[in-house]
Amino acid sequence: MKAATNKLSLMALSVMVFILSPVLSTEETADPGVIYVLAMVVPTVIYAIAKSYIRITSYNLFAILLWVSAIFSTLIGPLGSFNLTAIKYLVFVLYFVSVSSYSYSKYDLVKITKACVIVSIGLATLIVLSYLGGYAHNDSMYFMSRYSIGITGIFKNPNYLVSFMNFTLFLLLYSVLYGKNERKMQVIVKIFIICFFLVSFYLTGTRASLVTALCVIAILIVHYLLHHNHKFLVIIPVSLIALFIVAYWNAIIDLYDLFMGSRNLMGDAGREEAWDLAIKNIKQNPLFGCGLFSWNNLCTGGDYIEYLHNLFMEIILNQGFVGFSLFLLMLLSGVNKIKKCDRFFVIVLMFVTAFPMMFQNGVIAVNLWRFVIIHRIVFNYSKRNEEGVTGVF
Repeated sequence: MKAATNKLSLMALSVMVFILSPVLSTEETADPGVIYVLAMVVPTVIYAIAKSYIRITSYNLFAILLWVSAIFSTLIGPLGSFNLTAIKYLVFVLYFVSVSSYSYSKYDLVKITKACVIVSIGLATLIVLSYLGGYAHNDSMYFMSRYSIGITGIFKNPNYLVSFMNFTLFLLLYSVLYGKNERKMQVIVKIFIICFFLVSFYLTGTRASLVTALCVIAILIVHYLLHHNHKFLVIIPVSLIALFIVAYWNAIIDLYDLFMGSRNLMGDAGREEAWDLAIKNIKQNPLFGCGLFSWNNLCTGGDYIEYLHNLFMEIILNQGFVGFSLFLLMLLSGVNKIKKCDRFFVIVLMFVTAFPMMFQNGVIAVNLWRFVIIHRIVFNYSKRNEEGVTGVF
């Protein structure tokens, strides 16, 4: 079995960031990234297979079994239907198997982090420019209009953009607090970028992502203060975050009311009714689910929203708890072998990626698989390198 070179692994990482980052689509109902999957992901998979880079591992086997269970659930399920969804599902599974088979170096992870920062700054800039230009994503939101990247003339749900930017925010703040060779000017620049992200998050009106960002910031700062002597760099993020909270206090109160139930979080978008219907069908088909495309068939002709808005519930509805178990095994296989120094990093990483998915759509789309791949790269690197992932910062 040949080993992938650093050049090839860097190529795979570049594809993951720039292709499996939030991909632009031209209409609301379009499946983000279909053209990019065909143009970039498929050749990457074929190349990895041709060069014998594919490795037989437990998580790769679980990924294949996940797709097999989807086919089986669709065959026996009462609501499933076969279409391009099954093929795209297989493409993403094979892409996961290909990319997770590479051996990544510290150089690769540094490059992927920089690429994430560049992409996220670009997205935040487009969001702010859309706000300044008055290109609202939609109106009549709870406390403001929502803004995405409308200035480009292209539709994009801001929730998927901000969830990716949240991952970058986490990497930046982690490097600020725990980086070994951070200079004062680097710290100031990174904190400025983080605050820039927070402003763009607010402008998008994505409640789950804004809550995720504030929670991650609080968790990292509290953890740092509990385990380190007080340093000057902690004063900067705490002060700027305090200013952010003061500036947007009304929005934060509104978010609190929504999540605590003083105002209906789900009813405005029909999510509560949708989740009740999904849970009812899950109870009727708990083991293998209802099959692929179940929710689309359920909501057709009814008064339900077009999307389920919960990725984990969507997996269980489609493939039952058997399929969801395979998904968790694929995602978490080897997590017990990560270095002790990486455990806190991995826990926060799981939160920053998983929480927004509870309000997103698209099991067979980029927003789920980009983070599944990121988790696998982190687990594999931590297992194979003494310094762990945290040694990269």
